[in-house]
Amino acid sequence: MLHSDALKSLIPLALGATHDQDIALEGKRLDLAADRGAKLLAELFANSTYDLLEVWERIYAAAPAPNDSLLVRQNRIMQKMSELGRLDRAYFVQIATALAYTIILEELHPFMPGWSYAGEELGDNDSDWCWRVYYTEVNAYIFRAGEATAGDYLSYSNAAVLMQIFNDLKPADTFVEFIGA
Repeated sequence: MLHSDALKSLIPLALGATHDQDIALEGKRLDLAADRGAKLLAELFANSTYDLLEVWERIYAAAPAPNDSLLVRQNRIMQKMSELGRLDRAYFVQIATALAYTIILEELHPFMPGWSYAGEELGDNDSDWCWRVYYTEVNAYIFRAGEATAGDYLSYSNAAVLMQIFNDLKPADTFVEFIGA
């Protein structure tokens, strides 16, 4: 049922005035508002958004590449949404493994009598909020004669991607030190 039909049924016939043009205009406006409301319902969810996609990307810091499709951009946001919420070490090891890294994540603690032992690394009180990540990249690119071309880097690593993801997801007060192996 169109909104103009609903508006016509609200006007009493006894008035005898013709409001057809006004009713048609108001009905069209109400139809547009209803359509926009239905579209906004789809925009509430990242996997079906279109108009508010840039807002979702800004909120989740998911900058798109120039040639990314709509589906890739929506999936990146969904991935970022699913990454939030876990802070255990196993989760960060799982992220690194998915990016083709082998890591050892070490949580540093201050030296405490009764807990620490001889030979253990000394740390100050602030070291309780530090992680040390030893990483080895499985697919690092190294320039090799016969395989690489002029203009290629002598070596290239995607470690910056790993560092960015860890710094985005780590607890706010935690400092992460990365050490490549």
